[in-house]
Amino acid sequence: MSTAIKPFIGAWRNYSNGVLTLTLNEKNAGILSAALIIFTGFVASQAWSITKFIIHQSRAAGHVRDGYYHQQQAALRNSNSHTQALWLALRLALGWRRLLGFSNAFWRSLIILTVSLISLVGWSVTQLFVSRIWTAAGDEVLIANNVCGTLYPNLSLTAESTQIWNVYYKDRLESASTYERQCYSQQPDPLECTQLPVPRLNWTVDDAACPFADTGLCIKTNSTPMKMDSGYINSNTHLGVNAKLEDTIEYRKVATCSPIQSNYVDTRDEVLQYYYGYNFVFDSEQTFNYSVNYLSLIDGYRIM
Repeated sequence: MSTAIKPFIGAWRNYSNGVLTLTLNEKNAGILSAALIIFTGFVASQAWSITKFIIHQSRAAGHVRDGYYHQQQAALRNSNSHTQALWLALRLALGWRRLLGFSNAFWRSLIILTVSLISLVGWSVTQLFVSRIWTAAGDEVLIANNVCGTLYPNLSLTAESTQIWNVYYKDRLESASTYERQCYSQQPDPLECTQLPVPRLNWTVDDAACPFADTGLCIKTNSTPMKMDSGYINSNTHLGVNAKLEDTIEYRKVATCSPIQSNYVDTRDEVLQYYYGYNFVFDSEQTFNYSVNYLSLIDGYRIM
């Protein structure tokens, strides 16, 4: 039976792109996002302490030692942030414009104005976009499911095991049919095709020759055999198996389909026996045996 699919909570590595990913629930993610913004503001203030010290010491080598210079140095030294430094530098430049001239006052404050403005813009953008850290690793999660594998019915075929088997396969068939309609149509629904790593596998269909050595087996009247090629399917990229690069596989399926002559089929007791070549697996002249009643117990579905 299917169980609820839950994402793994914690740190894990996405081997498809090599990114170390941290998955959190909604509550903890909100707390961490707010903490990151606060931490970024703290780092910005500490970074300005280092920046203003460098500017202060570099200006100490100048030759001008008038009152404007000393006020600038004092304002720079006492500023607690790049915003305060920018505001004080502007006020000093405007206050000294009559004695020094507008262009001279602003030119002598250019270093403080430029560096503080760049710091203000840079750290503001950083705080605004720090939340994008949640999307930097993509929208993939690691599924934490304790039940993984294929469901096999009880060999005793009791009424309970048969019921479980029927419900399981009915659910599988309905899910596959729904996904095929939504994601493999001419106009797929992008909102409904995000549960898998890729929305669809880009397989190709081309005309092909008769796949049998005896081309007389194929019906050629108003019919052309077709070849379906899945291309190379990567277990990580396309199937979502999060494995190391050396453990991944590339799978490709090429199948040829053609209507065939029915005179090679024998029907006995609701069993179709095909004679289209020697069966090496079962050491038999019968290529394949197929029961008409196979999977007929699944409610609403019959595979023929």
